Amino acid sequence: MNSSISPKSSRDCGVIIESSLSLRNAGPNGDLNFSLPVRPILLPTELRKSKKSAKVLNDNIRKMASEEYVLCVATIEVRKNHMYQVRIWERLIKEFGEKIPKLVWVGKWGWQIDDLRHHLAEQGCVGDWLFIFNDISDDELEFLYNHCLFTIYTSFAEGFGLPIGESLAYKKPCIASNTTSMPEVGGRFVRYLEPWNQSEGYAVVRDTILDPKGLAEWTADIEANFHPKTWQEFCDEFFSTAIGTSTALPKGPGLLNCLLPKNSIIEGGDDALLRMAAEHKPIITFRAARDSGWFYMENWGVWASERRSSLVFDCGLKQGDKVRIYLEVKCPPRSSEISLVVNAGAELASFKLYEWNRFISFEGLVGENGRVTISLLARGRFGDVDHRSIHTGLTSMAYCDGSDPLARIDLLEKVTLYSQIEHLRREA
Repeated sequence: MNSSISPKSSRDCGVIIESSLSLRNAGPNGDLNFSLPVRPILLPTELRKSKKSAKVLNDNIRKMASEEYVLCVATIEVRKNHMYQVRIWERLIKEFGEKIPKLVWVGKWGWQIDDLRHHLAEQGCVGDWLFIFNDISDDELEFLYNHCLFTIYTSFAEGFGLPIGESLAYKKPCIASNTTSMPEVGGRFVRYLEPWNQSEGYAVVRDTILDPKGLAEWTADIEANFHPKTWQEFCDEFFSTAIGTSTALPKGPGLLNCLLPKNSIIEGGDDALLRMAAEHKPIITFRAARDSGWFYMENWGVWASERRSSLVFDCGLKQGDKVRIYLEVKCPPRSSEISLVVNAGAELASFKLYEWNRFISFEGLVGENGRVTISLLARGRFGDVDHRSIHTGLTSMAYCDGSDPLARIDLLEKVTLYSQIEHLRREA
C-alpha cells in the first residue's frame, strides 16, 4: 500500500489509498492499523493515446513477434516472485517440450534476488525460453503487450497491481495472484493462483496454454466487456474525496499513522512482512515509527543511518503513563566498543551492543496525545556495510503498560520465547 503521509505529516489529515483492500488494511481495526480517515480510490488503467506508430528500435524485441510468449511486467525482486514462474516453466518444458511458449520479463533488476540470478545462470535459460528486457521505451512495452498470448503476475503482495489493469487495457488476459488488492484490479477478467502454491500455479498456466480456444474466448470477453478506468474519472474522484475528507476532519491534534499494539512483538523487516501476508495476519510493523536517522528496510530489519536516531509511535495510553520498552538491536560487523544510549522520557539508559541480536529493556513515559518518543545515541567505532556508514540495527520492538506487573511478566515471557525461536531459526 502506498500512502502520501509520514509519521511527521499525518497531523490533521486523512489517507487516500488505491484499493478497498488497502482500506480494510489501513483502518484502526485493519491490518495496517492507521488511526486516520481512510478512503479508497482505484487507480486508472487507461492507456496513453497516441496517433503515432510505435517505434521499436530493439531488434530482440521485434523478433519476439515471431514467437509465442507470455509476458510479465514487474521489477525483478523478491516480492514479485519470479522464481515461482521459473519453476512453472521448467516443469512445463520438461513435460511438453518446445510447444510451450517463451516467457518474457520486462523490469529492472531489484533486490534480494541473488539466488534467482544464480539459478538462471546455472540453468542457462536466459535467451533460450526466458527473455529479459529492461530500460525499454513505452512503444517497445506496448509492442510486447500487443504480441503476447497473455500476461502473468505472481507477486506475493501489492498495494494495487497496475500491470494487471494494464494488461486488460491492452485486451490481454492475465493470470495473477489471488492475494491483497490484485483480485480487486482484475475482477472476473483475470484467472487467479495462490503465489505460494507452485502446483496450483502450474495447473492454471498449463491449462491456459493447452486450451487455445478457451484463451481466444477469454480474450474476446475482455475486448467486449472490460472498460478501463480513465484518468479523468480518477482525478474527479480523487479531488472530490480529498475535499470531502478535509472538511469532515475534526479540529485538534491528530494522531500519527503508527498506532502500535501493547504486549506484542512488532517486527519491521521484509521477511516478516511477507510472512504476515502469507499467514493472513494483520500487517503491523514498526516501519512508520522510524522518525529520523534510518535507512530503508531490509529483510531482517533496518540500520540507523546516523549515530542519533529516533522512534515515535502512538500507544493508546494516557500522557504520563509508564511504559516498559524492549528493542531488539545489534551493531554492524567489525565494530568495536559499541554502546547505545536510550531515552524515552523516564530514564537515561546505556547498553552494550554486539554483532548479534539482543533485546534491551528500559522505562519510558507516554507523552502528549498518547505518543511515545525514543531517542537513540550510538557510540563507538562502527564497521561499514555495502559502503554505507551504518549504526544501530533494529529488528523488532515491544512495549507494555509499565505500571501493570502482569503485563510486564507477560511481555517478558513473549520476548524470551521469541528470542529462543529466532535463535533456532538462525541456527537452522
